[in-house]
Amino acid sequence: MARAIAGGLLFSTVITLVVLPTVYAAIEDAGERFKASWRRAGGAPSAAPSAVVVEA
Repeated sequence: MARAIAGGLLFSTVITLVVLPTVYAAIEDAGERFKASWRRAGGAPSAAPSAVVVEA
């Protein structure tokens, strides 16, 4: 039983300290790459709306 507890603690520690930060960084990088490609394709809205001139 002690081996099962030690194995579970070791497994959860590795998951918490190694796997989760790696997955988080990969998802974060993929999001940044998607945003950059979206901006290059012209899909991002402009920062400020353009002025509309109405003549009467």
